[in-house]
Amino acid sequence: MLFRSNKGTTKQRLIFSTATPLGHSVAEESFRRDLFYQITEDVITLPPLRDRGIKDLNLICATLMRRLRQKLKDEASNMAEKELDRSAMRALEVFPFEGNVRELETVLARAMLHTKANVVNKEDIDTALSINKSSQTIESILSRPLYDDFVLDDVLDEVTRHYLARAKTSTRSLRQAAKALGFKNYQTLANRIKKLEGFDW
Repeated sequence: MLFRSNKGTTKQRLIFSTATPLGHSVAEESFRRDLFYQITEDVITLPPLRDRGIKDLNLICATLMRRLRQKLKDEASNMAEKELDRSAMRALEVFPFEGNVRELETVLARAMLHTKANVVNKEDIDTALSINKSSQTIESILSRPLYDDFVLDDVLDEVTRHYLARAKTSTRSLRQAAKALGFKNYQTLANRIKKLEGFDW
């Protein structure tokens, strides 16, 4: 888009973001069709945090921790040394984070502020997540709107990831996890894991 100023013509690029499928909003006439075509010259779709996989979660957490150590440096003398241990990461891996990266950042900040030690562990994360967990209900999965991009298999995969991650953190082996999840043998569980893109055991 071009904008004119007193010094001449300057080129500007505008970036818009939305959590609502605009195509559906246009069809319902709750979003202007002409504006939709004007701002959708190019579209980049980012998957929700819960679908990004554990590797992405680790990278995002590392980036957020660096940002928060700087942002909260005046809150505690040891803020620069705050780190997540493996148990903390596993606690984060099983949470759906419907609020995506913004929700993850608030949970990390809460844990860092209320943890006196340099290492943030599972108990610290569980405490920080307690407020968020109270807002997570079964209706959040069972009442998903049937937009054009709704895919039942994606919702089922989301539930599968959740329980696989819980089994991973609460059992010591794939065989024990298979038993806890009700699979007849661990090979069946292993095959199910292979079908989930981005899930690491």
